[in-house]
Amino acid sequence: MNQGPPRVALLLPYWDFWGASARGDLLAELEQAGADVAEALIDVNVVTRELIRPADDAAAIAARVRERTAEVLLVVQTMAVAPAGTMRVLDALDDLPLIVWAMNRRPSAPGSFDHSDITTEGATVGTSQLVNLIVRRRRPLVLEVGQLHDPLAIERVSSSIAVAAAARRLSRATLARVGDEPDGYDCVVCDFAALSSALGLTVTEVESRELVAAFESVTPEALERVTAEVADEFRLAPSLTLADDGLRRSLRFAAALEQLDARQGIDAGAINCHIDELRYSPAIGIAPCFALGRETSNGIPWCCAGDVLTAVAMLTTRVLGGGALYHELERIDYATDELILANSGEHDLALRRLDEPPELRSNGWFASDPVCGVCACFSFPAGAATLVAFTPHPDERSGFRFIVAEGEFTGRSLPQTGTPNGGFRFCSRSASDGYRAWALAGANHHSSASAGHLGARVAQLAMHLGVGAVNVSPVVMSD
Repeated sequence: MNQGPPRVALLLPYWDFWGASARGDLLAELEQAGADVAEALIDVNVVTRELIRPADDAAAIAARVRERTAEVLLVVQTMAVAPAGTMRVLDALDDLPLIVWAMNRRPSAPGSFDHSDITTEGATVGTSQLVNLIVRRRRPLVLEVGQLHDPLAIERVSSSIAVAAAARRLSRATLARVGDEPDGYDCVVCDFAALSSALGLTVTEVESRELVAAFESVTPEALERVTAEVADEFRLAPSLTLADDGLRRSLRFAAALEQLDARQGIDAGAINCHIDELRYSPAIGIAPCFALGRETSNGIPWCCAGDVLTAVAMLTTRVLGGGALYHELERIDYATDELILANSGEHDLALRRLDEPPELRSNGWFASDPVCGVCACFSFPAGAATLVAFTPHPDERSGFRFIVAEGEFTGRSLPQTGTPNGGFRFCSRSASDGYRAWALAGANHHSSASAGHLGARVAQLAMHLGVGAVNVSPVVMSD
């Protein structure tokens, strides 16, 4: 998956019908505006700037956009333009996320406002012409309104581009699943064909024997590299040494999963390790929770229980720039009005505290196994947080929805959970009311936790993908 800055095609509609009314060179002004926009956008790669006249060859423009592998279309509308020509270009690129910016170059209308000003600053006229047709086609779009030289407008447009690119990347992702879900875990089941149809991504079934083969083929050099990395990033629990069999197997599995991801181009995954070939195999014989966390920390989210739905939620928070911690809401603490978060041993180092290294422990959930694998244990730093779930839902036209809860990590530490842990408090509800709304919205018992407030970004990403999004605890904006 492309991890670089969003690749944007900048489209500049132009019409010379009223050109005689303009005091200056209308075309030159528009071209300069395009250059100014490209320079002003934050962390964005403008791969092409295309002037669109009503009679231009839409196929040729679309071909240039494709050739430059643009991920997002940004239409900068500055003037009134007959919209049919622009629509022909947009229709030829109907798979790309779309942002329209009604942009003014000057901050106000002076008392001398005249025909020339109406012509050169008619963004609101041209935008209504174009957006009318886009809406008629039911095409998702983000509409931004603001001045070229307003830093807040630039920030909004740049953020919208980043979210649109994230949606595009998610729609082209490859999700792997190893092993069926555990018996009875119907809450993580979904129709893979329906999921692919709704989001565009690909779900690939990976045979467990491929992971076994990768485990067996890990070289001493690869194992030593992972071992050195772990020694640098983690402190070992007093009961562990680098010679511990469970630790060595966990590190070997981590190297194997890294190899599998690279070889198959996997962007996220879900595994059920509780099968004869993996956890119950004498050769592997551990629950590979550490390996899932290592890949997640390295940008390829993996979750347990064969839960592809939560893998989608984790990939979503990851492509939006947040963390992706696979977790459960373990219980409500009524005394502190928070939910306790923990899991079965998976981690994402993006959520660790920076004032102390995470600890590597034998995974207490599997202490009765002949060989016990390891997992990370750390608590989350206090601060803004978001939980994201993804699920089939009968009320959504697409058949799927994101469920979002914005709130905060409270800074609470529960090290005896033996895994990543912390407290979460909803933004605008009590713990019990928030949990009720979360469950009734359709979330299953797994979700992705991330630092920061991502609600608006998830909603925008869902809009681009054509799926639903429900925020059960939105940030309360002050006046």
